[in-house]
Amino acid sequence: MLDLLGRAASAHFIKSPIFIVGGSRSGTIVLLKAMGRHTRILSTPSEDPFVTDVGRMVHSLEFCSEDEKQYYLDTLRISRTYIYDELRRLTLESALGPHYGLKQLIKLAVNNKVNFLGKHYWCTKTFPGKNTAQGLKRLYPEARFIWILRNGVNVVHSRCLFPAFRDLPFEEHCQHWADSIKRFSYLLEFPETVMVHQEELVDDPDRVFRRIFEEFRIDYDPGPTTYALTHHVHPLGDKSTTKGVDIKKTLSERPPAYQGWTDEQKSKFKDVCGEAMELAGYKVEF
Repeated sequence: MLDLLGRAASAHFIKSPIFIVGGSRSGTIVLLKAMGRHTRILSTPSEDPFVTDVGRMVHSLEFCSEDEKQYYLDTLRISRTYIYDELRRLTLESALGPHYGLKQLIKLAVNNKVNFLGKHYWCTKTFPGKNTAQGLKRLYPEARFIWILRNGVNVVHSRCLFPAFRDLPFEEHCQHWADSIKRFSYLLEFPETVMVHQEELVDDPDRVFRRIFEEFRIDYDPGPTTYALTHHVHPLGDKSTTKGVDIKKTLSERPPAYQGWTDEQKSKFKDVCGEAMELAGYKVEF
């Protein structure tokens, strides 16, 4: 199996990444899992900090000599021998180590007996700053980016309820969302970026995926649409994935996210998130 991985990865597979970028509670995991249902795309189970580290390192090569740059780029693009040895090593690392996402990708491939030779693209979730993204583009000239955004009101509401964040001050939730929009706005400068609003993904996933695949020149596959229509995914692992439900109907029946906010909280949201809401293409409705 490792030999198969090595041969496939060193061919076209490793050259064609799709990076999903977005702030917390914005739909990145739903999109990642849905993209993995395309017959030609292999997605990691979650975000991969290894990818961000590599992008940052490649960007730092600007300070090296041309020979050093080429050496590192050639190494990072991964030869057959290198990928074979690295995959063997990574499978032995602890589950929560720095290469967790990549190791989980390998584990997924082995467990599901994925035919790597049939996969032309790999997809992962990452959170790169501009310099890191430029490094990734240099390492992977064929890389594509999907920036998924969600209405700041809904993100703040979701973060307030999420166990990992709910004890934080309301203003901090607002600031986190606003900062994420500004942090990733550089992606608007990248022609290889498709911007997706989470609300679009819920309302008409087929249109969203057709647009993504058309922009990326990838053949259409109904798998991602089917998954998005029937799975409500939370970033807590597969046990929190609700299957076979009408996601559009479920979400449309919810009351406005700001319904329980105080006047002070609404005012704070406008102050902190107003500019970012406009940049992201949303209107404050209160």
